[in-house]
Amino acid sequence: MVRDGGSNMKRAARVSQIIAIDCNIHQLQLCIRAALAIDECISSLLAKCKQIATHFNHSIIAQSELKGFQERLGLPLLSVIQECPTDGIFIPNDWLQLESCATILKPFEEATKTMSSSEACISSVIPLIHVLTCTLENLLRQNINNTGQTCGNIIQKLIEEITNRFGDLHNNKIYTIATYLDPKYKTKFFNEITKESIESELISLCQDQEGHGAQAQPQIQSFEHDVIQHNQHFHHTDTESLPSTSSGANFSTGRFLQSMLSEMLASAPNSDDEENPIAPIDRFLILKSLIINYIKEKRIGLQEDSLLWWKMNPKYFELYRAVRQYLSAPPSSVPSERLFSGAGLVYDELRNRLSGETASK
Repeated sequence: MVRDGGSNMKRAARVSQIIAIDCNIHQLQLCIRAALAIDECISSLLAKCKQIATHFNHSIIAQSELKGFQERLGLPLLSVIQECPTDGIFIPNDWLQLESCATILKPFEEATKTMSSSEACISSVIPLIHVLTCTLENLLRQNINNTGQTCGNIIQKLIEEITNRFGDLHNNKIYTIATYLDPKYKTKFFNEITKESIESELISLCQDQEGHGAQAQPQIQSFEHDVIQHNQHFHHTDTESLPSTSSGANFSTGRFLQSMLSEMLASAPNSDDEENPIAPIDRFLILKSLIINYIKEKRIGLQEDSLLWWKMNPKYFELYRAVRQYLSAPPSSVPSERLFSGAGLVYDELRNRLSGETASK
């Protein structure tokens, strides 16, 4: 179960004996809040921004004047907001500080959007957090073009918060097995000890299926049906939700993390085609051979569908049970929150007695 960090939600999962994980996007936002709160100047600037935003959101006259101002300047989006006597006033240095903060937080926006996608899987968390940490470390070394100690402190705090909140992911089999079973990533982000631990877990899980060989074909058919349903939705999504692999991406494109992740995956060998598959002797070696052969397969691109890959490779059907279990959970609760928001738009005061069938239409 994917849940927020509320104590009541944690207790509900514990009492119900349900395996649960935190919403990873919620955890990222907590990292950002903690980092921005360490500097009084930045906190003051953000308070001014909120004050101005609140003013324009509650004043139709202000919105109209702002729109007219944008049209006269021929700008689709105005970065400098018209001064209001009741709001805080920015000095030039304030804008530079906000611009630096926006640069620091741009990778977090990209990670948030990536994990908010309805096609996102928990398998993307470890790779994204790894790339996000590397990006912050690079920014710390550059110190955002030497703009000052404030930005360096914020970056350092972000790294600390990410380490505290996500540092134990490599010891959590829910995340590690999901990443291992995703043909986009496999073993790229694991050391040998973690890799061996994951493979032991997979073999144990597969050995539990021993004696159920007659059910293999129905499992394949059922799995393919699930994937077909997934693909029908996947291929109708906006192409903007798909990650870009362009090496020329930067912060301004909103695809920096995906570009960096693509380069990391491309730098590692995809497979070892010269080795021959191991000849299976007993049940353990059969499963071990299956896993080794899976790892030897070439990794797919970031823009490709992982579940479609599993559908097209039924020779690994003995791993289907693990795939069903570990490639099913999303990394955040955003998709379910969107569902509730959508239902709230349907069931209003004038449509509060719709049947479930009518509402779904």
